[in-house]
Amino acid sequence: MVTSETTKTIYQALIKARAEFKSAPKDVSNDYFNSKYADYQSVVDSIGDALIKHGLSFLQPTVYYNDKLHVATRIIHESGEWIECLYPVTSIKQDAQGIGSALTYSRRYSLSTLIGVVTGTIDDDGEAAMDRKATPPPQQKPVVKQAAKAPVKNETMVTTEQVSKLLELAMERNILEKDLYAKINDAFKVPGPAFLKVYQMADLVKDIKAGGK
Repeated sequence: MVTSETTKTIYQALIKARAEFKSAPKDVSNDYFNSKYADYQSVVDSIGDALIKHGLSFLQPTVYYNDKLHVATRIIHESGEWIECLYPVTSIKQDAQGIGSALTYSRRYSLSTLIGVVTGTIDDDGEAAMDRKATPPPQQKPVVKQAAKAPVKNETMVTTEQVSKLLELAMERNILEKDLYAKINDAFKVPGPAFLKVYQMADLVKDIKAGGK
């Protein structure tokens, strides 16, 4: 920011004017972000009367600085004092609409910042300058619940130790050996416990402990 050699009078006037600024209504919709913002005219309308009342006004010409286009916003006072700031004009779209939107955005943003007006900063001018088309917010994909995976069966054959423990369990539960073999043959179509797989043995033990006959 740059200023005139003296600034006492303009700062005093700005303090008085700012106390009388109106709120800049956010009356323009931005479909891209599903929001509203205060446009350039709303900002000007919210401060215009107070500025004039206290001998203030503003200018916003475009200037080139370091080979780049800027908006120069200068607040002037009837005493001759002034304050000024530069704001770059940035547009991806290099057609008339893109550059025009970028200029409007830069003028509104720099004026709001320099004069102290709070407004929304996500707006259609900025979006047009960035060449983004209005689109509805992305919809979340429905969560697809995956079916629980079946437990992996242990196809390994039982060991001699496992067979011995099965026979001990059968004796504890008063199950005769011939009845145990018959049960194994009916359930698993094998002649005896030595032919069982680990997962089959586990099912059989579970059944016996639950009281199955």
